[in-house]
Formats: sequence, C-alpha cells, structure tokens
Amino acid sequence: MKRFLIVEDHDFTRKALRVILEKTFHCEVFEAYDGAEGLGQCAKAKPQIVFLDIQMPNMNGIEFLKRLRQKPRFKDVKVLVLSAIGEKSVVGDALSLGISGYLLKPFDRDVIIEKVLELVGDDKSVFKPKKTPTKSSKQQREYLLPERLLVLNTDYKLNQIYSEAFEFLLETTTTRDPKDALQQFHSEGHDVVYILDTIPMVDAYDLINRIRDRDKRGDTKIVFVGDCESESELKRYDACLRKTQNPSRVVADLLGVVEKSDRYFDFAKAVVRRLRPDIVEAVRESAPENEYFDVTKPSPAALYSFENEFRGRVVMSVEGSDVLFSIHIFGTRHDLHDILAAFGDEKTLDEEKARHKLVSFIDAVAERFLPAFYGRGVPLERVGGDAKISRERMNEIDFDYAVLFQGQKLGSFYFAVHTERAT
Repeated sequence: MKRFLIVEDHDFTRKALRVILEKTFHCEVFEAYDGAEGLGQCAKAKPQIVFLDIQMPNMNGIEFLKRLRQKPRFKDVKVLVLSAIGEKSVVGDALSLGISGYLLKPFDRDVIIEKVLELVGDDKSVFKPKKTPTKSSKQQREYLLPERLLVLNTDYKLNQIYSEAFEFLLETTTTRDPKDALQQFHSEGHDVVYILDTIPMVDAYDLINRIRDRDKRGDTKIVFVGDCESESELKRYDACLRKTQNPSRVVADLLGVVEKSDRYFDFAKAVVRRLRPDIVEAVRESAPENEYFDVTKPSPAALYSFENEFRGRVVMSVEGSDVLFSIHIFGTRHDLHDILAAFGDEKTLDEEKARHKLVSFIDAVAERFLPAFYGRGVPLERVGGDAKISRERMNEIDFDYAVLFQGQKLGSFYFAVHTERAT
C-alpha cells in the first residue's frame, strides 16, 4: 500500500486530491496545512510521494523542500509540486531542489493518475479493483442520485469543475478519449454520460451508438453539453445542457436530467446529513474564548423532554426549489442567556436583547458553513429568523439530526437541523 502526503493550506484542494487518490489507488493519504506540519507528517508517515503546494502560511513549499532534502532519509522522496499557472518561476526554484514534476491547478484526474504511475513504475497492484453495479446500488439510484457519471471532454478546467462539484455526491470519471470512455462505460456501467462539444461530432455519434448497444439496463442517460445547433442533434441525446463553470448550476442541471425537481428534496436532505461535522465545527469556532463544548448525540426522548425552552431559528431556502432548511438552537432559558452573554462579553441580557443575540449567533454559525453547501451544489438564501420562549413541545418536527453541546464552563444547548418543503 502506497503512502501519500498532501501539503496544502486550502481545505477544498486537499479534499479533492485526497478523494481522487483514495478512489483510484490502494493507499494511505496524510494531510498537512503548511510546510512545518508537513515535515512532522513526513517523519510520522514516511510517504513515498508528497504533493506540495508552494504558497502557504508559516512555512512555504520552497522552505519545506530545502529542509526535507537536508534529512538523509528523505533525500529521495518523490515530490510533485501543486502549481498555478502564474507560479512558473517558483516551480523553477523547486526543480533545483529535486522535485519529480508538477501538477497545474485546477487538477485533471487523468493527469494526476499518469504522474503517480510514472513515479511508481509498472506496479499495477496500486490500483483499486473496478466496482461493478449491484442490485442494491440500483435501488439507491431510484431513491436519490445516480451513482456514476462519465464525462467525455478535452477541457481540463471544466473536468476539474465537474469533479469538484460532485466530489461528495457520486463517483465521477472524466476522460478526453472516446475509446477510453467506451472502456470505462463497459467496466463501470455509468448511469449518466456527458459528451461535451469539445469532442468531434463523428466520435461523439459513434460513442453514442456503442453505448446504446452495450447499455444492458437500458436506462443510461446520454447528455450533450454545449450549444445544440439542430433538432436532429438533439434527437441523438436524452438531454442538452449549456456549458457552465458554476458548480451549483452543474449539480442542479444533473438533477434536472435525472428526474426534474422530484428528487431535489431528498438530495438536499442528503447534503444536510453529510454536513453534520462542518456544522458542529462551525458552532465550536463561534464559541467565546476559553470555552470548549463537548458534543454528543442526544436521545430522541431527551430532545423532546422539556417544554419551557428558549429557542431560536434561522430559515433558508434552497434557490430554485420549494425546499426550506432551518437551523434551530434551543435549551433552558437560564443556560442560553448565560451562553449568549458570554459570547458578547456581557454579564446579563434582557429578554429582547437575548432574542436578538440568539438569532445573530445562528446567523454567524450559518455563515461559516454556507460555502460547504455551495461547494456541493446547494445554493441557500436566508428568508427569516426568530427567537421566542416556546411552551409547546416540538414533537411534530422531524429533525434531520440534532447534537447536544455541553459547555465546560457555561451551560448546555441543543443544536438541530430540519429540512422541509415550503407550504
């Protein structure tokens, strides 16, 4: 099993690269935020290949390389520099320090695989075996999203946008070669195939005919992405989409191809569930200094056990749909007043000020994880917020999930998320 280390300060880039590596190779992937942490991870993980960003805080990539090469046991470690087009001069400096190559941002999955194979030689055991469709996976497709998307396109940048937009939602394969696309389809059985207008028409039509012949399930959707010039072209495809570099639009378009708007609600709920760690971290980061909240999962009985609670919520809508997403924070009046006062370095709060601060606190939490929604193709817009003393049970609300934050110095409160359709 190969060991890879990613030294990169941007979380999204690290995650995207990690997903590509873990889906393709038998490997362990380690991460570091900057050069200093990267050196520590090298000592711990002893990686065979390091993926290294140049521009990072604390210790940049060039300094990391200099120190790495000073250590005899890491003198021959393979290093691939992650570089933007405008950093060519810096890559030249890195070459003098013995790097094995560089990858231009935004990444192309095929190029990453090619570079890794160049460094590991002919060792085919590094590849993970291909997955084959199963009956259970087909049942999952009927519930939510397609499992596998195949993109045939020669545009590196657009391929990267597709890979990142669908990163946590479905398995995406991008290729530039129609022959490779057919082989990929034969081995994987993709649910949706995108053919972009960068592919010659003759090659595209030939691929369509061959896929139709091999589509044993008979439900693969073939989509043209670009400008359809005639009705005869459209008839060859199941759908036609315009090209866009907006990740949110990319995901919304796929949902439209699969089942119009009927599955958008289930899709939004699935994204909300997957974002639980992001939301928990957002609440912790918003906490006052010198306070730490332990997080546990409350039992359903505990969640609905008290009637006289102080509750606040912020409601957001999913653009272009009837889906509403709401964040709730509630607890005893005493605990929440103490917590909100501490967040604002105040000793006491009157009722009106406490209500205002509770909504402001939820807004602050929401702002921290909104980018995570946009990155997964769920654009949100704030539509309201309120806080009140509620004397009625919330048994009618079916929360997607809830967590209990227990302060080490302050009190405790519940945080819950609810997805519903607008009425």
